[in-house]
Order: sequence, then structure tokens, then C-alpha cells
Amino acid sequence: MSKNLLFKTIFLLLFCILPLTGCIRVNEEIWINQDNSGKLLISIGVSEQLLALAQNNNSQGNIIDKIPGEINQNLSPSNPFIKNINIQDEIKDGYKYKTYTADITDLEKFFQTGENNTYSISEMDNGDLLFKQTIPKVDNVAPNSPNDLGTNLAKAAFAGDYFKVIIHVNDVVNTNGTLNSDKNIVEWDIPILDLANSTTSTELSIEYKVPWYISVWKFCLSIFSPQNK
Repeated sequence: MSKNLLFKTIFLLLFCILPLTGCIRVNEEIWINQDNSGKLLISIGVSEQLLALAQNNNSQGNIIDKIPGEINQNLSPSNPFIKNINIQDEIKDGYKYKTYTADITDLEKFFQTGENNTYSISEMDNGDLLFKQTIPKVDNVAPNSPNDLGTNLAKAAFAGDYFKVIIHVNDVVNTNGTLNSDKNIVEWDIPILDLANSTTSTELSIEYKVPWYISVWKFCLSIFSPQNK
């Protein structure tokens, strides 16, 4: 999937209208099934106050319709690992949301599509699987000086705005996110301002176990694959 999915477009749009606060909500949710299939949800919410301001400024146009262009490219029906793409518009709690959902037949192979990969699932030496998501730093978007007017406006504009990531996967062993008591849901709430000002990429990771019958099935496939004949 593309390296700048969501982030740079969002930051560039918002820094044009910094005086507003609490103007955007970004949610990503991934379900990882035991057979490596899954589901992807991306939801972008923009405040109606922000949209009203943008509509009064012809140079901005409709912000929420500008943001998802890159998402459309990555969730293309031509991708062989995607099916049942759905796009839904909703107004809730003063925000206009555009939500994308898609069923993924093979998450590992789907994550490998695209020029710059930000997601991966790989097997560890101990047999567990490791999910990683790398949120790239976005260059030349947020002001650099902690004392300049732009930075102070940015802090006000992004106050309370988070990029929320939720991953559903069974038998989590280790993660740098917040794990629920059933060990099957991991969550991160990342301040958008932190992402805009970050000098390094942000990495999310989950180690989880594979059911024994899946391991046996993969082993049998490897034995009887044409390459081993």
C-alpha cells in the first residue's frame, strides 16, 4: 500500500485552516483471520465547521472528497486480493465521515502490493507471526520551531485529534499497543500533531500465535508443493 496513505494529504489540507480545533478524526481497523484473510476499514471524519469554512473558500473545495483519492487507488477492484469494497458517507456528532471497508482474501499478499509498503505480516523464528505497520514521517508539513506562530496554531488545531488504529487478531503474545484482557484486540491512539512533527517513522507491531492446525496445513502444503517434487 502507498507510503503516504492518509497522512500527507490530511496534514496539507489542515494546515491551510489552522484556527479551527478538533477538526478531523481518522480511524483504521483491521481484522486478521486465522487463515490470513481479513477485513480493512478506513474512516475519515471532518468537522462540519471545517467543511463550511472550506465551502466558503473556493480554493479549498470539498475537503473530505479530496482526502480519499489515494485510498481509492489502493482499494482498487482490480487488486486480486480485494473484494466487496464499500464506501459509506455518514454525518455523526458534527462530523461528516467517509468510511471505506473491504474484504481481503490474503492480507499478507495484499500488504505486499503497492510501490511502498507500510504493512507486513511475516513469520518469526519461533513460529509466531508478526504484524507491522509503519507510519511514515511526513516531511515539510508541520512548522519546525517550537516557538513560532505556525506551531502554536498547529497545537491548537490538532488538540484532541488522534489517529486511531485497532487490530483484531487472536492469541496476541506481545505488542507495543494497548491489549485488551481477551488478548485479541490491540489499539493505538496516536496524536495527529505528534505524527505531523515526528522526525522518524512510527512503528506499530503485534506478535501473535498461529493455531496448530494452520501450521500443520502450511507444512503439508510446503511438502506437496511443485517446487519440492
